[in-house]
Amino acid sequence: MPNACAITTLAVLWPTPGNFSSASRSAGTAPSWSAKSSSLKRCMAFDFCGDKPQGRMIDLISSTLSWIICSGQSALANNAGVTWSEDIDRFTEKAWDKVVDLDGKSPFFLTQKLLPLLDKASSQEARSVVINVSSVNAIRPSGLRNYSYAFAKAGLQQLSVQMAQDLNHRNINVNVIAPGPFKSKMTAPLYANEEVEAEVMKSFTMGRWGQTEDAAGLAIFLSSSAGSFLTGLIVPCDGGATAIG
Repeated sequence: MPNACAITTLAVLWPTPGNFSSASRSAGTAPSWSAKSSSLKRCMAFDFCGDKPQGRMIDLISSTLSWIICSGQSALANNAGVTWSEDIDRFTEKAWDKVVDLDGKSPFFLTQKLLPLLDKASSQEARSVVINVSSVNAIRPSGLRNYSYAFAKAGLQQLSVQMAQDLNHRNINVNVIAPGPFKSKMTAPLYANEEVEAEVMKSFTMGRWGQTEDAAGLAIFLSSSAGSFLTGLIVPCDGGATAIG
């Protein structure tokens, strides 16, 4: 039976004292966490669902954000996720196009639309940052039969490396976070009940699900001055699964 699920989170970070909240894909709604520090950033998250969050939605987001870009380092995190699981003999073109359109196309055109704002905020001393969220499924295969998802996320990774090269002279870093096992709407069938979850977790290298802080901490690092000398990287956040699992 086909299984399609989508939730999209866009997070835009900009310099400010106080709390930083990071939104991520989650089971139900996107949770947030905060850490008080004047060296961190504030995050504005946009959650939107639907088949095509492009066009008018991108224009709306762009106009909304135009007033928050100020001097200093700013970052855009594209966390778009839709998947479709089906047997290879019955996988449809609709399932292919829906996933590729959101997972591969949207991050590029949203970043393109926001480039003038990222340019305005960037300098050699404080580079702007784009973080594209991929998946370990783009690095190694899974048993989920999500063909268009693997294709789109792998494409997003190479696209990000190309963007890192092309935007380097504009003082914009582009990196990728490739999450492993995190609880989300997309992975809900993997923890549908205790028995299923226990069986699934036997394959986890660290024996646990990823936590919000695991991904959010990595995003904070890449978007902060501590990560400003890094661009063009694909960083798995998977408990070591792709390296030692």
